[in-house]
Amino acid sequence: MCIRDRVSTQSTGAIQLMMNLLRTSRTNIFLSKDFKNLSVFFSRFSTGEGLKVPIEMIKQLREKTKSGMQDCRNALLETNLDIAKAEVWLEKKAVESAKKKKDRHAAEGLVCALISPNKKKGTIIELNTETDFCAKSPVFQSLVRELAILTLNLSDPSPSVETILSSVLPSTHQTVHDTIQHNIGILRENVILRRVSSLSGDLVSSYSHGNLAGSPLVGKRAGLISIETSKPEALGEFAQQLAAHVVAMEPKYITPEEVPSELRSNEDEIGAVLLDQEFGISGEDLTVGQAIRKKQDEIGASIGIRGFFRFKVGETTPVLGKRSFAEEVNSLIFAK
Repeated sequence: MCIRDRVSTQSTGAIQLMMNLLRTSRTNIFLSKDFKNLSVFFSRFSTGEGLKVPIEMIKQLREKTKSGMQDCRNALLETNLDIAKAEVWLEKKAVESAKKKKDRHAAEGLVCALISPNKKKGTIIELNTETDFCAKSPVFQSLVRELAILTLNLSDPSPSVETILSSVLPSTHQTVHDTIQHNIGILRENVILRRVSSLSGDLVSSYSHGNLAGSPLVGKRAGLISIETSKPEALGEFAQQLAAHVVAMEPKYITPEEVPSELRSNEDEIGAVLLDQEFGISGEDLTVGQAIRKKQDEIGASIGIRGFFRFKVGETTPVLGKRSFAEEVNSLIFAK
């Protein structure tokens, strides 16, 4: 029997005794202020609402689980103030919440691009949620950063989403899948690890756009670029300019030869060739290819583009199904 049930049972007799006394009283005690206050107290006490859970225990449970204060209080009430059991209670509640939300549309979120300390490997991930408000929360920002760090440190050079989901997150000692389920319960919105990509090379650089305050590596758009060169130390700023160009101009191909033959008559596809695009960031009237050749002459070493990735939040998110926009909004408002 939990504390709430036990309190209810113990207080029933006290309330009945009080009512019997009132029936025999010749005083109109029903109008007294004291009686009204006392009746409110017994009403709250009998339902567990008046029971004081030590605030220290609530704080301790909140720090361990990142759950809301009221959820932590309820968990402690339901488990007789047992911290370990309260954690399990919250975890079960989070799993139930995640099951209810797994089909809800998640097209907002953040992307995060990270580079290894030696600048020879980079990773970029997209984590989605339902609203921009949720995406800006410290809990969500922390989660996307942790997932990017985990991905960057994996030995797998090209990990898949499935690989990430089955990996253990050091901060929670749980798989990423279970950690996301837990965070769905905290955030009360669906959360989806949408995609992940990694690059390696002599020099890897990144750029993020639309960054949140205090989170320079997290934003709405980000890109990675891998460069082959014998002098990576001479290309720091130039490499970052190339990464910024990838984010801004959204190229699809490195060279014209990569454009599928059936699309070469399409001007949009031809304009999506990285080396032929105008390199406006340099401040000169040069294409990316021309800027690279100029830089080669400056440093006395060749420069080649090995590959690049560009992520924009929501661009690969499936469109809503047959539900109308109004139905979708209602499902978010009235979902439990």
